[in-house]
Amino acid sequence: MVLRITCASPKHRRPSLPRLPHQRRNPKTGGMRMTGNPKTFDTTLSDPVARIQKYIDTYKNDATYDGCEAVLMRNIRVIAADTVPSKNDEWMVRVVFEVDVAQQLCNPMHNMHGGAVALLADMATTMAAAPAAREGFWEFGGVSRTLSVTFIKPIPRGTTARVECTLLSVGARLSLLRCIIKDSVSHALLATAEHGKVALFAQVEKKRQEPPKL
Repeated sequence: MVLRITCASPKHRRPSLPRLPHQRRNPKTGGMRMTGNPKTFDTTLSDPVARIQKYIDTYKNDATYDGCEAVLMRNIRVIAADTVPSKNDEWMVRVVFEVDVAQQLCNPMHNMHGGAVALLADMATTMAAAPAAREGFWEFGGVSRTLSVTFIKPIPRGTTARVECTLLSVGARLSLLRCIIKDSVSHALLATAEHGKVALFAQVEKKRQEPPKL
């Protein structure tokens, strides 16, 4: 049997893959940007806890939404959110969540599935950027660039997990966040994560703005 491989001429190149319905190409850069109605932070709310809670409520109040994070977001609670001064006149945001580990988030061994732990880290750290958001600056939580999760102990069904998030760095295009996940009762360390995010084109196409000093 002979396998023959030929290179197609420009006229016969395979057509590009179709774009998803929520994607549009930026005519200036050729990059993709999201359309539709993504969930955003309400930047008119000055209280960081209220701002995050309203974001969570968009899931609780939409009974028709059944995306992969729906169960998680209907079980998560924001406990505290504040800004913390750091060196060189910079600042950090710290946010604490709790979530009850439901059966839908578990594997056949009745422990929280590793993918669900990663999803928890993703969503919690995304919401931790809410206190830093303003119009044209991270009012949508952006998209993931990197997500590194270290699993330390299993998280049994019914556990109330405490998620402590820190916004380490935020700029016009990139942000970096970290979280640790603990058992809310024993305080045992269960998992850690670091999350790098990228702002969507609709946010970064505006004039670059410096992060606010909170």
